Amino acid sequence: VAVSTQGQKSAKFFNLVSQNIQQGGMSLESAVFDRKRGAIIYFPSALIATSVRILIESVKKGLKIAAQSLMSISQYVKNIDKINERLKDLLAEIVSDMKSNMTFLAPLLAGIVVGLSAMITFILNKIQGLQVEQGTDAFGGLGFANLFDIFNLPNMVPPYFIQLSIGIYIIEVIFILTGALVVVDSGKDRLREKHELAKNLKIGILLYLATAFISVLALSVLAGFALGGLGG
Repeated sequence: VAVSTQGQKSAKFFNLVSQNIQQGGMSLESAVFDRKRGAIIYFPSALIATSVRILIESVKKGLKIAAQSLMSISQYVKNIDKINERLKDLLAEIVSDMKSNMTFLAPLLAGIVVGLSAMITFILNKIQGLQVEQGTDAFGGLGFANLFDIFNLPNMVPPYFIQLSIGIYIIEVIFILTGALVVVDSGKDRLREKHELAKNLKIGILLYLATAFISVLALSVLAGFALGGLGG
């Protein structure tokens, strides 16, 4: 089998099984499922393990039954592959939207929200400072006196708390969507899930921090220019 599958993805698996049988003197079951040298260690697939189990049990009942079992397994795998391809086509748009939301839109919008909250806090603090310096009457005509009755500045949530809470939210979104995308694409695969999670966290967090920094800086400078004439 190892020779006939040369060049295919399954060739390495059968080569390992053949080496364990010929060089290690193992039985077929041990060559595949041995905890130290079994070929299944390098191919941790539930489908492969189940298929080989069926093959081993079928061989015990005769070659004809084993051949029929292999044909049934082959047809089953073909049907699964067709279903998977159809599901991927149906879910392609949804999966694309989830990926873009997770690694682009959500971090980008969250960073802008942090910038806006910092700008609002900056404007209110600036106006309050000018009011203290120039007196309440200087801004009474603009309605700022009532504004400070609505916004209790000493008890307002600082911008860095908002940035921290939104950052935690972004991380949770990436965790949830990454797990869902991996299950949709390849089933329950912990190794791939960890890989995708590390990649998506890196992209999402860097974009969020960069957007938040630029938004805070740009909007604060813009607010400073806008309030410059007011203070003068």
